[in-house]
Amino acid sequence: MHCPERIAKLRRGRFAEWRSEREWIPVLMETASQPRKIAMKLDVHEGNIDALESASCEEIFAKQERLYRDDYHRMPSFEELCARYGDPAGRKVYMLPRDLEQKWMDMHERETGTRIPLD
Repeated sequence: MHCPERIAKLRRGRFAEWRSEREWIPVLMETASQPRKIAMKLDVHEGNIDALESASCEEIFAKQERLYRDDYHRMPSFEELCARYGDPAGRKVYMLPRDLEQKWMDMHERETGTRIPLD
């Protein structure tokens, strides 16, 4: 996709390949059945700091992993999200494929009431 020079200057590193939804879909479907990489986050606040400080790293990690797995098991497969909510003619541009996946999960949450996975 050709873009104006002022926009092209912003495209570097992991943000270098801006694509429209119609361009991202085939790229995403090439790896849709492969395991997904996710970054687990841990929110620390007054309500959980004592429990976290008394737990081992392994216990904290195992609990977070269960939460993430449970959340993602409630969601349809990536292929199904694309089939339901993907727009093969979509011209809106996304910097990262994760942005498009998030859009589809948001649409699924609105339609079904199923909470989207932790982010």
